[in-house]
Amino acid sequence: MRSISSTTIISACIATATLLSASVGTLAISATASAESTSTNTAITLNDLADSSSAQQRWISEPTSRIALNPSHSQTDDAKPTSDDSLDTVFYTNQDKKTADNVVRNSFTDTAQASTTATAYDEGDATPALSDDFGPSDEGSWTATNGKGSISFVDNAGIVAPSGGDTWVGFGRSVTFDAAAKPIIMVTVASTTGKWALKINDGSSDTNLQNDTDATGTFAYDLSDFGISGSKAYTIKIFSSNSGTTTFKSLSIHARPAQSDDFTQTSIKDWMTNVQSNNGATISQADSGLGATIRSTSSSNFGAVAKAFTVDLSKTPILTVAVNSLSAGSKWALKLSGANGSGDFAIIQNDADRSGVFSYDLQSMTGKTGEQTFSVKLFSTQSALPTSFNVTRLSFHSIDYWTQNPTDYVNTWNPQSLDWKGSYGDSGSYSTQDLFVDDATVSRLIDPTSLSDGNPTLTGNFTGTVSWNPPDRVLTINNGDAYTRAVAFPASATVSFYDSQADASMGADGSSTPTATSQTWLAIMPNDQKSAIGLGYAYDTTAQARTDAAKSAVGGTKVDTVVAALASRVKEWSEFLNKVPAVGDYSLHVTDYQGTSQSEIRAMYYRAFVDLRQTVVPPQPESGISHYQVATGKAATYNGGSSRNKASASWDSLLGIDYLAYTDPEYAWDSFIGMMADVQSDGNLNGESLPSRKAQTAWMLYSVTGDKDKLRQVYSAVKAHMTWSSKNLAWNIASHYPGSGVPASDERDLEFVASLAVDLGYASKIAATLGETEDVSYFTDVQKNLSSEFSQWFFKDGKAVQYYWTSKADATYDQRKGSAQYVATGLHMPNLSSGEVAALMTRFDEEYDPSQQFAGLASDAVKAPDIQFVAYGLLEQGKATEAETVLEEVLRDVVRTHEFSEVYQAGATDSSGKQAEPISRGESPTTFGMAQVIDNLWILNGYRSDEGTPTFVRLREAQGGVSGLTYMGKTFSISNSGSEITLSGDVTSIPGTCTQYGQTVAVSYPISFTCGTIALSGTSVEAGKSLVVTGARYTPSTVADLYLGDLRIASATVDKNGAVRFNAVIPSDTATGRHTLRIQNGDITAQAQFDVTASRPGSGGGNSGGGTSNGGKTNAAGGKVSEPKAGQATDASAGASVHTGGSAVSPMLWMLGIALSIIGAGGTIAMRQYRMAIK
Repeated sequence: MRSISSTTIISACIATATLLSASVGTLAISATASAESTSTNTAITLNDLADSSSAQQRWISEPTSRIALNPSHSQTDDAKPTSDDSLDTVFYTNQDKKTADNVVRNSFTDTAQASTTATAYDEGDATPALSDDFGPSDEGSWTATNGKGSISFVDNAGIVAPSGGDTWVGFGRSVTFDAAAKPIIMVTVASTTGKWALKINDGSSDTNLQNDTDATGTFAYDLSDFGISGSKAYTIKIFSSNSGTTTFKSLSIHARPAQSDDFTQTSIKDWMTNVQSNNGATISQADSGLGATIRSTSSSNFGAVAKAFTVDLSKTPILTVAVNSLSAGSKWALKLSGANGSGDFAIIQNDADRSGVFSYDLQSMTGKTGEQTFSVKLFSTQSALPTSFNVTRLSFHSIDYWTQNPTDYVNTWNPQSLDWKGSYGDSGSYSTQDLFVDDATVSRLIDPTSLSDGNPTLTGNFTGTVSWNPPDRVLTINNGDAYTRAVAFPASATVSFYDSQADASMGADGSSTPTATSQTWLAIMPNDQKSAIGLGYAYDTTAQARTDAAKSAVGGTKVDTVVAALASRVKEWSEFLNKVPAVGDYSLHVTDYQGTSQSEIRAMYYRAFVDLRQTVVPPQPESGISHYQVATGKAATYNGGSSRNKASASWDSLLGIDYLAYTDPEYAWDSFIGMMADVQSDGNLNGESLPSRKAQTAWMLYSVTGDKDKLRQVYSAVKAHMTWSSKNLAWNIASHYPGSGVPASDERDLEFVASLAVDLGYASKIAATLGETEDVSYFTDVQKNLSSEFSQWFFKDGKAVQYYWTSKADATYDQRKGSAQYVATGLHMPNLSSGEVAALMTRFDEEYDPSQQFAGLASDAVKAPDIQFVAYGLLEQGKATEAETVLEEVLRDVVRTHEFSEVYQAGATDSSGKQAEPISRGESPTTFGMAQVIDNLWILNGYRSDEGTPTFVRLREAQGGVSGLTYMGKTFSISNSGSEITLSGDVTSIPGTCTQYGQTVAVSYPISFTCGTIALSGTSVEAGKSLVVTGARYTPSTVADLYLGDLRIASATVDKNGAVRFNAVIPSDTATGRHTLRIQNGDITAQAQFDVTASRPGSGGGNSGGGTSNGGKTNAAGGKVSEPKAGQATDASAGASVHTGGSAVSPMLWMLGIALSIIGAGGTIAMRQYRMAIK
């Protein structure tokens, strides 16, 4: 055996003396919890999570699928319930996110054919005076009126060209109408190689509506502006001039819409540029003088202008926009926002590169009815800069619907499906469910059982290159976006195609096969049986990809297959819920609920775990890596991570990985390994640089799973990144200096420095575990240096600040102060001085206010990793009340938002003092919000997961516990009785596991493996006679020693089950009185007391080990079975007593006793002489 120096022995013993012991118990639910406790602590079911509220989330996914349903389209747009249950999708391909909007929508028809043929060009007029699309039926209506030339009708367009030496030609069509009732003439010109013009003749003379122009697009003319009125026969004349050919697409004469804007010089002035997302965008008169040009030069690749409108969406729900002349590489988009152009609340048109006339049903798309005031926001987007497009007409109008919106509807989110039920008056109702049939197939299952007449009628939008396969009834769509999607219909459906959603709603000009201009399909589904529409997806745009997507879509139409898939999803997610660690207490003890409840908190907690699993993205091998990702938000827009993990922010995603490890460790490990594979040779993790939590994540994964091989696999990348991070201590995108000229590389951010210092502690633990002793010293030295720099950088004249700039050492306190919440993360910094703690608490106290939302810390914003550090720091600084308040109030207010978001903010307070509901901001849905709910609840119930090694903390008011946790691959549970925390479960099979903690409020107790058990065959014995001593939970196949006080009296080998037995003879010279027997097995110990009733004459009374009875239970042999109970462990080097099992033992004697047991049973030691010597 290797010899051990006395110095080494004592150091080891001092470390051991800080560990705690405990006794076995079961999960206990507080008897003082509110009446709701009973319902919130029964087993969770999918029905408990079903959410039909207006605040429900509308996205779902599967961890093995590249598809997510209903993604967010911006940081301010989280998908919401709609009356038509419109479904959007996102597909992950080569580290990019490709969205498709309005893939399928619900409606209803009570007739097989539409009663009107109005088109979008008629702006909702069901009885236009003329609606000419230059089709075959219109061919005989146009005759030459001026000059020589021809008009030909090709693909629903009228092509006008002069001939015979003439440079211009005109054709006319006679229409009888009332110009006062139908004053709008709208013409669409697709192209011209010369110029074109438009006139009207009232029987006596021509009136120029449009002089010669080369502008193309859609243009509207109000005859009242030209003094034209009266009911008579008019001739409408179209001209092509300048020796050119002009293609006319449509011409309509119809009623004036409720509101319109033709972007004249006057109306352009009403468009605002001081709006959210403007980014310097401008609006000006188009060069042609017709319409406006919206232009963006922003490096953000988008800019917007907006105009406010007040519209009755019940009467005029349709917004029609005419767009043309996009510059090369440009796209355009449309959103709705608040009246001042801020607070976008609906994406109406995502980035589009097509021109034309587009109509949108705002009532269906927003769920809003009645009079509404909002801004229409037009974006010029993409690159290369500058981007621009022309817009010539915007109008709000009614529609003569063929398809009907429901009179009432209910959307319901479930982990396994998105459900909807719509009612249609006397016709009854039908329901749909969206679900994953497999990883590449989504189906909308339609149940018409409750319809008495009429048919479910579904529509969907598409753009790009399409192919229609009539035998298989499948539409395959390719947008050139590196993936293919397909829509398949059952044989029982009647399918037709339209140029727009609005045309489909009116049943206008449908065709049985898609045309070059088709953008919407419509399917009338059967009303006497269940049916399904299948959506298939495949990576790539090859022939094989098209085949695969079509095959998946067709499979999604088979009702039996879909019903079986739904049952499988129900089973999958029910089983998953059983894997989620169960929390014992969802109640708030120190703060008001303010409208939320234990049930809502509980549902949000389980939904956090569901969303964590659903935010997993499967491997995308086309990007050069075959690992899963825990995305920042699978349904969020974030895509700024490292090159092969773009969806994963190296902060947000790490928190998700930490908690996913408890339910899906395979996904968690694989995601982390994949992320660290992007660490470059210099240690940089390319992409957005964020505060370091990498070593912590590695340590937590190892602690949960016990997988040392995977820990070693990521170690080199973790070490390299720690080194890089120590030289890059701020965000890499931009400096926060309140001015210009300071690069990001000059910035030192307290949030980054504190996070790295803490992370270096985890790196040291990893290095020690892997036997990398030199690296332990390296990480410790870097942490010490960082602590020193922390003291220098972030305490301006004794005041705590967030920022320091190496090139601006003279920056003022106001410039450097930053956010109080971010500064307060420094409370978790290791090695703080008392002065630094005081300065940090002063900044915390500036904003801390328990009467406010988020405890007053969210005047700007709060986010999970910062609130975590604030709470941990408060606990470590002994601020238990503040910690419990922050944890409860942040939990409460996150739940009140109903969203898992990147950041949260307190609601605004109006002039009357009333505060609005809390706000969620930034990316959504994200892992930050999910982690916040989980971590807060666990700490409030007594468990800190952040240490990796299970750590227990009891707060003053909190009770409950957490069951189903994992350490080193073994499950365990804790119960928090309100006075102590009890550990139970498989983890107690680890030798020496202590089971009771938390005797002191707010003290964090790491799990300890120093507790064995001991049982005596009797409670008293005469000196010189024997006792049978047994114990359990010791290290198998090692030697355990039995001590009487500090005298070793026996040794024995622990059996394979961790049990040991001694036949101990009590020395004949032992004094009468109370004595202590102690089993020592390495660091594992247990002790029990007994009485010596008689001793050798002359030995006198005495106490070996001293102390009082520890209250163990008496066994059948009359002895006591005692579980050592954790006490207050104080610094042994200061000469304090170490209490174990209720007896007070001199620290030096106790430690040296352990030291001798470490030397082992093989040595020959004169115990009595040793005992005398140390006296």
